[in-house]
Amino acid sequence: MGLAALAVAFAFLGAAALSSAQTIYVEVGGVKTSFSASIKPRALPRSERVPIAVRLFSLVQAQSAGHIPAISRANIGIDRSLTVEARGVAACSAGQLENQTTESVEAACGAAIVGRGTAELEVALDGGAPLRTASTLLAVNGGVAGRTTTLFVHAYLTAPAAQAIVVPITLTKQKKGGYGLRARATIPRIAGGTGSVARFDLTMRRQVTSVAGGRQGYLLARCSDGNLVFEPEVEFDGGTLARGLLAQGCGTRR
Repeated sequence: MGLAALAVAFAFLGAAALSSAQTIYVEVGGVKTSFSASIKPRALPRSERVPIAVRLFSLVQAQSAGHIPAISRANIGIDRSLTVEARGVAACSAGQLENQTTESVEAACGAAIVGRGTAELEVALDGGAPLRTASTLLAVNGGVAGRTTTLFVHAYLTAPAAQAIVVPITLTKQKKGGYGLRARATIPRIAGGTGSVARFDLTMRRQVTSVAGGRQGYLLARCSDGNLVFEPEVEFDGGTLARGLLAQGCGTRR
C-alpha cells in the first residue's frame, strides 16, 4: 500500500470520529463511499448474548461521470460484544454456489441461507455509459473450522453476460486486540474486471433453522457499554483505502 493511500486512511479516520450515527461517509480518489450497520433488537442484555439481526448497507458513487472503481477487498473489525455461532447450522461449500443461479442456490442450500438482500453493480461498456444491473444477494453459511466461520455471499448477474459471483467472507474470533470478531472478504473480478459494486444491502437473520430442526441465533450480541462498534475498511483496485469508525447505539434490558 502506498504512502498516499495510508495518508487517506488516517485523514478519514480522524474526520469520521466515533459517534452514535449509523452511517459514515468518506470521499477519496474521486469516490464517495457510505457504510452503515444496524441491529435488531436495539435493547439487549448487559452480559448474556442473544440472537440479533444485522443489516449492512453500503453505497459507492463516482464524483464524476466516470466508472466506479472495483472493490478488491473489505475488512471489518467488529465489537467484542458481538459474536457468531454457526455450529449446528447447515452449511454449503463454494462449489455448490459457483456457476449457479439464485434459484438453484435456494433449492440446493436453502437450509444454509442465513441472510438475504440486494445489490446493484455497474459494468463499464466500450463506447457507452456504464450498465447498471441488480441482483439478489444470498448469505450462505459455509461452516466452522476452529475460530473461523466461513460465510458466502452469492449474487447472479444476467447482463451483460450471465455470471455467478461468490464472495467468501471469513469471520474469525479474536483473542487479543480491540475487536472480538474480524470479517475479511475478497471480491472476485466481475464481468472480466469491468464490473464494480455500486450498492449492497444485506440483512442477516435473527434466527436460523438448526440441523436438529430447532431455531438458533447466528449472530449474538449483548450491550455492555451502550455501543456496538464497527471499523469498516475497503480497498479499491489500485490501493486506495477508505476506513472509518461507526458505533451503533444499543440499550440494556433486564
